[in-house]
Amino acid sequence: MGSFIFSRTAQYNITYRYNVIWNCSYSFQYWNRPAESSTHDIYFEDNLCFNAGEGSCHGLGAHLMFFSNSAKTKRFFVRRNVFHNAKSSAINMHPGQWNGLDGLVLSDNIYVQPPDKTLVRWGDKSFTAKEFSEYQQFSRKDFNSRLATLRGLALEPASVRLRVGETRQIEAVVVYSDETSVKAT
Repeated sequence: MGSFIFSRTAQYNITYRYNVIWNCSYSFQYWNRPAESSTHDIYFEDNLCFNAGEGSCHGLGAHLMFFSNSAKTKRFFVRRNVFHNAKSSAINMHPGQWNGLDGLVLSDNIYVQPPDKTLVRWGDKSFTAKEFSEYQQFSRKDFNSRLATLRGLALEPASVRLRVGETRQIEAVVVYSDETSVKAT
């Protein structure tokens, strides 16, 4: 088996915004190493993420996968996203191996996950969707985020026929149990 040699890397000023992501092992994953590396000003915001772990994902499935991170990390924002249903969990965090956890801001996200299904894996602790407030207190993250249930999804146009090489914009409107909605194009 080979070995990996990591050189110093810098990840900064990266924005992932207004995406619709579905059926991926991870809607977003992050790690950076070695310790001499740095990460700052990362933005994952205003994205719609559906069904992490569905499709050909080898049984995995987390919307947010935060692997080991020894890099110096600050100003890392995950906000205003919608995370619908994950096979494993919406968030999988390795906090004991994550440098700069205080610089990670999880805020104003909407999570849609069945009440008895795992919502968050935070190190060796797991929280179901119905334990969302316990997760918030434990992690000190996601205080402005909320749980919701899906009431409806509408696509405009409702159906599209495309030829090879053709593109067309589609608008999706998701309506939640509290009558709020999110629109994506």
